[in-house]
Amino acid sequence: MNIYLSQFLVEMFGTFILVLIGNGVVANIVLKNTKGQNSGWLTIVVGWGFAVGLGAMLAYLLGGKAHLNPAVTVAVVIKNQGVIISGANSFGMVAIYLAAQLVGAICAQVLLDLIYIKHIHQSLSEQQQASVLAMHATGPQNKKIWVNCLSEFLATIVLVATVLVVSYGRLAFTLWSLGPMVVGAAVIAIGLGLGGTTGFAINPIRDLAPRLVHQCLPMKGKGSSDWKYGWIPVVAPLCAGVVGGALALLF
Repeated sequence: MNIYLSQFLVEMFGTFILVLIGNGVVANIVLKNTKGQNSGWLTIVVGWGFAVGLGAMLAYLLGGKAHLNPAVTVAVVIKNQGVIISGANSFGMVAIYLAAQLVGAICAQVLLDLIYIKHIHQSLSEQQQASVLAMHATGPQNKKIWVNCLSEFLATIVLVATVLVVSYGRLAFTLWSLGPMVVGAAVIAIGLGLGGTTGFAINPIRDLAPRLVHQCLPMKGKGSSDWKYGWIPVVAPLCAGVVGGALALLF
């Protein structure tokens, strides 16, 4: 199979699993009359950690690089000075990865909305628009641009550093079989320590693609998709990817 097509499919699948499980956990907790309603923040954080670990593990085992996150892709490109996969056009591969992440995230969110459609309707009937948006995208507890940006930036730096150390550090060879789960554990730590202000998107596609799905959701009274905030979980993590990749060149 063509390397571009195979990498597209694997990256799309990994991102699909990440969003399907991650936002599925959120939906199960915040929507009306679900089995897991009101299970709490800890459940969300742990669920997202396993979602990231599972998505990355499956993508890796299928032969992909398991970025599943544009911030990671950017950091890896900078760290490797333009190379993602040997023998492939670097710029073309970046486009393939970003497109795969976007498609995978959108497909996962659309399916989630279908699965939880009754619960979405029930939530909206009780004026719980914020819960419906929450199962798609992140939002801050208090909107203050520089604080929200700093929170997402720092959280993503920790994630990117973990990915780069697991992938390229001295113990990379022995750790790589467990690397995705190490990254998943890091996501749990990030959520518990740094996620309380913005909900720790730490992944531009994870927030942007489901927010686009929410925007297109054909339901009356669904509320705003909050694009005034929506740029922050895209720009701040990307900046962290650039900085993280640049810092990695020093080691």
